[in-house]
Amino acid sequence: MKPISLTIEAFGPYRDSVTLDFNELQNHSMFLISGPTGAGKTSILDAMVYALYGEPSGEVRKTDAIRSDFAEPQHMTRVDFSFAIGDAQYRVERLPKQLVAKKRGTGMREQNASATVYEMKDGEWTVIATSAAAIRDTIQRIIGFRKDQFLQVVLLPQGEFRKLLVASTNEREELLHTLFRTELYRRLQDALKSAYDEAKSGIEENVTKQSALLQSIPHDEEIPVLTIEHVRELLKDREPHRNTLVVERDKAVDVVDQFNTLRNEWALYNQVQQSLIEATNKLDLVKGKRKGAV
Repeated sequence: MKPISLTIEAFGPYRDSVTLDFNELQNHSMFLISGPTGAGKTSILDAMVYALYGEPSGEVRKTDAIRSDFAEPQHMTRVDFSFAIGDAQYRVERLPKQLVAKKRGTGMREQNASATVYEMKDGEWTVIATSAAAIRDTIQRIIGFRKDQFLQVVLLPQGEFRKLLVASTNEREELLHTLFRTELYRRLQDALKSAYDEAKSGIEENVTKQSALLQSIPHDEEIPVLTIEHVRELLKDREPHRNTLVVERDKAVDVVDQFNTLRNEWALYNQVQQSLIEATNKLDLVKGKRKGAV
């Protein structure tokens, strides 16, 4: 979150309207808010937090005590905070519940709290939330933190850094999950665990069925029934002989191949031999006919 401007009026020690233009810092990402005690340094941060979440930053400062004691009755306490998230710009205007001077006559009247959230669209501020629930959800969606998380990660109130150090493991874990946006990885982890549990359940069910089937086979009481564990043990015992059996198998295959080759060659030899006998007989017959003719 990058602050753009902050306007505070009748807020804390600030009696009149004061506007802080953070654009004057230009590209300086680090700056110091300095001043004597009571000058209103913390009130600037209070105003930002109040604009976003409707409450000041520290436990000591309460919402009903943020109106300036020096404010004129006709001046309403108001905070207007604009900031950027990436390329998007937002603005929050918030007024607390307060007593202000009546517009007509004398005396005071109670002004209800109100707030509006804007977004910069096409060069103009467009209202995107006005109700309390809508503003809360919109701010949390934009900023990504609840107020307590925002105060632990983005803005640590004066004197409350110890809370982050002594937070419970669950609180810090939730905070880090939110800070580093690990929800995607959590969903992936849940999906993998669900797939693992489903596969494991299916395997256990199949093993149970196989064991029940083996137990149902009639057998001699003196001979123990063969179980899945027995089969696995037998296979494990035969594993060292597997390579030897593979070699013997390959040798047997080679012998069969040699036998088939010899058999084919013997068949070819017999065929040639028969053709030679037939040719010899024909030749003797031709020689006999020639002698008779002479």
